[in-house]
Amino acid sequence: MTIICFLAIKHLDLIIFKWPLEYGENVELYRTLLASQGTNLYDGTTLPAGHSQYGFLYNWISIPFLNMFGPGFTGPRTVSAIFNLLSAFVLAAYAHNKKLSMPLVVAVFTWAYASTFTHTSNFLSYPVGVGGFFFLISVLIPLHYQFSKWSLVFSLVASLLGFFSKLYFGFGPAFIVIYLLIKHRVLTAATFAFAGLLLYGITLTAINHIFPYYYETTIKLSISLPTWNGVYLLKQIRYFIKLFLPTILSIAFTYWLSPKDLRRTFLKSFGFISFLTALLILLKMGGNEGAYYLYFYNILFPFIAIMLIDWASLSIIIRRYILMGLIGNTIVFLAMLTAHTPLQKIASSFTQIEQLAEGKKSVLLNPPASFLRIIKEEIPEDPGQVRYLAFTNGFAKYSYEAQQKKIADAKSSRFYELIFTDNIEADKENVILNLCYLKSKRIDLSMYNQYAAVDVWIPKSACDSIGNK
Repeated sequence: MTIICFLAIKHLDLIIFKWPLEYGENVELYRTLLASQGTNLYDGTTLPAGHSQYGFLYNWISIPFLNMFGPGFTGPRTVSAIFNLLSAFVLAAYAHNKKLSMPLVVAVFTWAYASTFTHTSNFLSYPVGVGGFFFLISVLIPLHYQFSKWSLVFSLVASLLGFFSKLYFGFGPAFIVIYLLIKHRVLTAATFAFAGLLLYGITLTAINHIFPYYYETTIKLSISLPTWNGVYLLKQIRYFIKLFLPTILSIAFTYWLSPKDLRRTFLKSFGFISFLTALLILLKMGGNEGAYYLYFYNILFPFIAIMLIDWASLSIIIRRYILMGLIGNTIVFLAMLTAHTPLQKIASSFTQIEQLAEGKKSVLLNPPASFLRIIKEEIPEDPGQVRYLAFTNGFAKYSYEAQQKKIADAKSSRFYELIFTDNIEADKENVILNLCYLKSKRIDLSMYNQYAAVDVWIPKSACDSIGNK
């Protein structure tokens, strides 16, 4: 209980922290603010600033919390916290139902809750906590009720809610279909698959009618954007194993100790089969250059948890070592929770930016600093995902290109009194910026566990010619 209290206190500090804790956290805050005003997030009027590759469910759920706490991160982060805790509670309830001892049930809850702090997207203003919960129950409820008809209907509805949080959280039914086929329940698998395809087809048709740019800016973009990188995949595999090593070792060691009949039961279990299926999926998804480790956690964790609980329910000896593994792994997660940039330092950096921008009429803010505009309910240039519209087509891409041209024209006329840019090499290639502006200072903007810096630019008395440059 002491560990749970420690986690809760640290979590509360993060929830109420005023400033962004991750580079793109402003995106869902801005979209939730738009949704709270009754704006259609996918009718084109919110582009380019309102673009996100994620779905809309998280924003809708966050509206009452945003209204309660005001325009800031407290409301959306509270939603993430609630759903992370719900996921941990569901796993603990499943462990209790499997007749595990109370210490082991508490250990499962603590381990699951602590694991959410291994990536910022889980506990900040992102749809991961919400989608992860629906993904978990979309596979756990059918398993618990032995894949009864109503539990499979429940799975489809839950997976749809996961899908509209973040696309791959709708994968739950696919794991069930594969498991049913392996178990030779072909008719059930085929009926379930057909019902799922029908439900998704009808729902997506209706959604695309209500939200004209939903398909273009979420599904199509998510499919076309990723680039596969084998080295990136291997790094994430090593990182995941390192994080979950105590749990993995406890399962492997108890498997080695167990008799053949228990081993066969383990190898035929839903958790193990689905874990292997998830690994095959991650051989493709895990190589996509995106959020480091996040795919691995989101897709593998539910099946590791289910596999571990089912395995522990088979023998008292197994439970003893699984408990040790969970405690050891929770300690690893706690160590990660304490190893981050101090919140006071982050606040100090943002305060510097706020003070520099104060009183200026025309300021171009980079994505993290766009928070200053969002809390005033103004339209930001880029909360964090605008650049991805360059890979779309039609009006979505046009909105991006028109915005970039407008910004370039404003730079060339020295319209901005102050410009904040990310400290990246690409800035050296920004000809207009270097011709018309002078870099005055650099601010260390390392956020929760990301290194970052912001360059501050002021206008020159006149733009240099290319020849003089």
